[in-house]
Amino acid sequence: MIPVGALLVLAIAGVALTVLAWPGYKKFDRAVDKSNRQIDRETRAQLTPDDGSIWRRGTTILLLGVDSKAGEAARSDTIMLMRFNPGSRTVNQLSIARDTRVALPNGTYDKINAAMFWGGPSMAVATVKEYLGIDVNHVMVVNFQGFPRLVNAVGGVDIDVPKEISTVAGAQGRVVTFDKGLNHMDGKNAMIYVRIRYADDDLHRATRQQQFVQALEKKIAKPSIIPEIPEIGRRFMNGVATDLTTNEILELGFLKWRAKGGKKIVLAGEPGWDGGVSYIYPPSDAEKRKSIEQFMTH
Repeated sequence: MIPVGALLVLAIAGVALTVLAWPGYKKFDRAVDKSNRQIDRETRAQLTPDDGSIWRRGTTILLLGVDSKAGEAARSDTIMLMRFNPGSRTVNQLSIARDTRVALPNGTYDKINAAMFWGGPSMAVATVKEYLGIDVNHVMVVNFQGFPRLVNAVGGVDIDVPKEISTVAGAQGRVVTFDKGLNHMDGKNAMIYVRIRYADDDLHRATRQQQFVQALEKKIAKPSIIPEIPEIGRRFMNGVATDLTTNEILELGFLKWRAKGGKKIVLAGEPGWDGGVSYIYPPSDAEKRKSIEQFMTH
């Protein structure tokens, strides 16, 4: 599954849109309005309203990545939270392994990504809130059926692969190998890279997703890309459901533009099996609390 760090694309796009022509803003605004209508009342009820404006008080956003056809139930293969901190000028990321074994609101124990399948965004938000013990202010559900086209639209991305890694892709079982070092990836190969799963484990997968976020952010920030951002943003929003309004995305853009960095955390755990099913068992309460405090700290 593709990382949902594409929120960073939107954040930077928001800054660019403030200095581009009004028609570009309106085109993007119409796409955002359409995506807002896809968030139902039950999901909105799970969200905690921001305490004042985002660019002054900050916000926590849950990003869920799915890969499904329209109308089909799907698991959230990517689960990432982002904390925007205006005071410290930081943007923190917290990734949760999709195989993490948790209690769902329906009373069963399952992988955390199953919450999206059984109860849609509202159950996914409720499950993450219960697991972490924090409020979620906004949600963004990204369907990556058309994601390769988006990556190609920015000319691909450069990713520094830490070690040679291979995976099997496509219906024919083609073996794809990424060499150690800097790799330029088009949309197809970027999708393959961040979906690698069985070469190591779900925790390494989450790390690769965060790495991709950085590469995409770096590419989008190039001056040569800025004139194309309204159209790129419109294409991206066609596969997004979110409660964030255009103006709130602009505020995120402002915070991202002035950010000095931030923490990138993967909520670790222990791999294990139960009833023939593989899971990531949650870390101890103390370890989990430490990771959450790092994520929420300004």
